[in-house]
Parts: sequence; C-alpha cells; structure tokens
Amino acid sequence: MKRIYVLLIAAVSLFGCTKSDVDLIFDSLPEERINVRLTELQNKLLESPSGWKASLTTTASGGYGFYFNFKEDQTVAMVSDINATTARVMSNSTYRVKWVMNASLIFDTYNYISLLQDPTAGTVPGGAQGSGVKSDVEFEYLRATADSIILRGKKYQNELVLVKASVDESDKYNNGEYQTSINKINNFFAVNANPYIEVAGVRTSVEINRTAKTASLTGIIDGAAKSASSKFYYALSGVNFREGINFSGVDMVSLTFKGDLLYGVDREGKEYEVKNSVSPILPLHMLMGVKYAGLRSPTLTNSSPSVTYFPGTAGSGLTILRRYFDGLPNRNANGVAVFGYGYVDLAWNTANKRVTLTGVAGQYQATGLATWTTTIVYDYTVDESTGEYKFTLRTAASGGYSAAILDQLHAFLTTSRFKLDYHVDGANLYGKMIGIDSPNVQMSFQLR
Repeated sequence: MKRIYVLLIAAVSLFGCTKSDVDLIFDSLPEERINVRLTELQNKLLESPSGWKASLTTTASGGYGFYFNFKEDQTVAMVSDINATTARVMSNSTYRVKWVMNASLIFDTYNYISLLQDPTAGTVPGGAQGSGVKSDVEFEYLRATADSIILRGKKYQNELVLVKASVDESDKYNNGEYQTSINKINNFFAVNANPYIEVAGVRTSVEINRTAKTASLTGIIDGAAKSASSKFYYALSGVNFREGINFSGVDMVSLTFKGDLLYGVDREGKEYEVKNSVSPILPLHMLMGVKYAGLRSPTLTNSSPSVTYFPGTAGSGLTILRRYFDGLPNRNANGVAVFGYGYVDLAWNTANKRVTLTGVAGQYQATGLATWTTTIVYDYTVDESTGEYKFTLRTAASGGYSAAILDQLHAFLTTSRFKLDYHVDGANLYGKMIGIDSPNVQMSFQLR
C-alpha cells in the first residue's frame, strides 16, 4: 500500500509541472525566435540608406541586375537591366517581410522583378508562355554579412544577392545612368566585332549574349577549342559574371570599364584588356559542337508569306534552300497553305563525329502550331588544319513530308566536301557553308 502512495505522489508531481518548468531545447520559445529572425531581416533591408545593388539568376535564362531602396513604410523603389525602360525609370511598389517556414522577403505588387515570371511569352526576351524566364517574387532569407544580404527564391531556388550601394552609386541609379552604362558596353561589342583577351598566352574570344544574358570565353587549348560561360548581369561599371568564368586556370568575374578601355577582371583583381581583332579569333569548324550547337536556316512563319534568306547565301546554295522553303507552303484544294511554318537545322555531335539534319514542317491549327520532323544522320570527318568537311550517310531520312524537299541539301552534303566560314553583315554574324567540289554552293545559317 505504501508503494502505491509513493507512485501516486510521483504522478501528481509530474503532471503538476508548469510549462516554464520544462527545459527548452533552444534558448527561447519558437515565436520569439521567429520574431527575432523577422526583425533581423527587416532591419537589414533598412540598414543601407543608399539602397542595394542586387543580382538575380533565373532558371530559364541568365542573370539580371537590380537596384533596390527599401523604406520603413513597406515600399521599395527599383530599377533593373531587363530593358531600356526598367533601367531608366524608377518603379515604386510594396514589399512584405513575413514568416513562411523562414523569414521571407515578398514583393507583393507587380513590379520589375515580377516581369521575370510574367506568363505572357516575350515579356522578357526568352520568356516562355506560362512561366516567363522562371523566377520568383518570394525569397527566403539565408544569411547576411556586414555589406550584403543573401536570399533564395521559394520555387526556383535561385539566389538574390544584395550588396550595399554607395551614395554615388545610388545617385547614378536614380538619375538614369544605369541605362547609360548598359548602352556603353553594348556599343563596345557592336563596334568591336571580334573582341578578345589574352589568358595564359592564349588569345581568347569574349562574347556576351544579350538575349540569353550569358557570357562566354573561348580559346584553343592543346589543339582543341574550349569554351566556358556564365550568366551575367549589367553593372554601373560594365557586366558581372554571377558564377565567374573559369578558363585556363583563371576565374574571370567581370568586364569593367576604366575610361573607354574595357578589361576582364579575375577574382584576384588582375586585369586583361579587351582588344579587337579584324577577323574572328577562332576558326568556325573548331567551334561547332563546342561553342555553337549547330546551324539553323531562316524560319518560315505565319507573319510573312516567305522567308528572307540570310546574307551570304548565293548561287546554287540559294537554289537548295529555296527547294525546301518553296516546297513547304503547298496549297490544298481550298487554297489554304498545308505548311506555313518550317526551318532546317544541322546539329553537331563532336563526341561521335555525327551531324543530324532536321527538317521541320509546321501547320497552324485552331489549337496552336503542330510540327512534324524528318531527320537524317551523317558521320563526318574534318581536316583540322584546313577545316574541310566530308559527310557520309549514317541513317537515311526518317520519313515525313520534309524528306522529299530535303533532297537537294542531302545530295550536296553527301557528294561535295565543304568548308565553314563566318559571314559578317553589320552587327550580325552568320555561319557560312561553302562547297569545295561544288564551289557555286554558298549558304548562310544562324549560329546557335
């Protein structure tokens, strides 16, 4: 009986403990830790009176630059390098700091950062219908340093990095000078068609793709073409590479102007002047399948009744391409074009020394564009010293309507050796196929 009393007293004592008697795993209650974290993020956003320089990568495109100035009344002013208007005109919208599994920064009204996820195709170059360039407006707070804040997108997991802006930088962003800086570097690449730097004694071409927002370095190392790239965003001083471009043992982080001279700058701060060559630095045949995935013809669409062939297409080359495009818009009994869309593509596979020729035929239907493809696969050899190609058939045409109108191009590829060269037309650079056994064949293609 005495033992029963002892157990009852122990049970009463156990259940009589209050919440405050229980040892906490952490030093504070959950709601207290949440408030501390939210306050930390809010205070950090307001910590820079001159605002923040920011960069954001996207899943379906490259990098984008921003300037933010957060206010206590939950408003934020911003500019961005998305287009000429967003870089020049300061936009004001609202934001919230809220707990969503972690302290989070939420842009809760439509603004420049919202443009990146706009579901209308083409709102941002490269943006797809329904998803834009796959970016976020809600960002999880990861960490902060004395001069920066690092956040991560909730859905696409891309980092938004904020760095304190100086008073001078703030003035430039507010006075529209961001667009001036963007124009300066774009003009540099428009005027200098073949820019390069010397890295470890190797002439290395420098390229920025303004649509995809990517930058690349390409050079010949140990007799083979090597290329490395990074997403970039515009800065007041030039462009910055978000991931850095590691090439030939050098980690390049930016292209920066000093006066009117442009320099590549590596992570150690060493500068490499960007110079210009009269002709492209690297032979085109060494870049196929390395820097360029392949060649693509013009595209027939419903916006025009016929294609405009690329400059440099001439002689029998024009006849070959016309055979394909004139054969696409055949009319049915009602006079309606059967195929009002199409293009020709050549894709390089350097590992297996193969090229796939694809003919695409499309039909505009009530439900949208429907396409059919025909593929032909070739093995190839290339003389690295002369750039001379020779194709042999590996896999015959897969069938489909396009097989019939690819006949002349197929005949050329299998009966004539050819070379690839550049064709420059103003600011546009094309890849040109020139026949050797059939020297009258000249066809220009989009380099992709």
